[in-house]
Amino acid sequence: MYRFTPVPSSMLAVCMLCFSCVCWAADEENDQPTISVAGSAEVFTMPDRVQLWATIVTRARSIADATDENDQTIRQAIQFLNSMSVEQKNISTEHLSLEPMMRDSARKIDPRTFQGNNESPFVELDSAEAAFEKQMPVGYIARRTLRITINELNKFDSIYKGLVERGINNIGGISFETSELRKYRDQARILAIRAAKEKAAALAGELGAELAAVQTISETDNRFSYGGFNVLQNVSSPFGNDSEAEALAAGRIRIQAEISVVFILKNNQL
Repeated sequence: MYRFTPVPSSMLAVCMLCFSCVCWAADEENDQPTISVAGSAEVFTMPDRVQLWATIVTRARSIADATDENDQTIRQAIQFLNSMSVEQKNISTEHLSLEPMMRDSARKIDPRTFQGNNESPFVELDSAEAAFEKQMPVGYIARRTLRITINELNKFDSIYKGLVERGINNIGGISFETSELRKYRDQARILAIRAAKEKAAALAGELGAELAAVQTISETDNRFSYGGFNVLQNVSSPFGNDSEAEALAAGRIRIQAEISVVFILKNNQL
């Protein structure tokens, strides 16, 4: 038989107090004074290469004509890029599509518009014809996008203009970059760590403490940004003169780093 013996409330209170004191002493023994800080830094450099995306859009009555015209424009563009010392490994196809052009209920195709321009290829259609032919494809659109990396910035303007002259009718996502991004990121990290250490030492020193060791360190931000532009242009004609072609100037690239550090303190006099 189990027997329950009541415990006096005064004894229970003493036991709880002793248990609390033991836990508090253990926590106090293992606790170390720390200071948490964040340091950030920026490094600037000039770009040494540029990437752009060039799209060729062609329209024709048949699939064969649309793709053949697109292929011809692509070949001309690649031959031009090779002549400007852009290596084949720096030219890649990023997107390829082929889709039908469907007739609207009140419009029909005008063959005069298939000249590689961006004008609408439709004219008004009477209601009788519309009822019979509105679901019939009237042509096809072929699109192909090239990703191009230019390692000689002094050729950028000439290449941009040359692509437009050879039938490229959409240029987008111009991005100026550095080929030494890793080096500059490492520099930014080191500067951010130094900033964090200096901040922690200054704060701890004001309270009569010193830095003893590093408990944790983590990177909270690591990015780069270009101080220039990203563009998306529909191009219908080449630049009118050299001054317009040279209007796209490279800016600086900013590489940022932010480091969080927890330092263990010693000689805490508080």
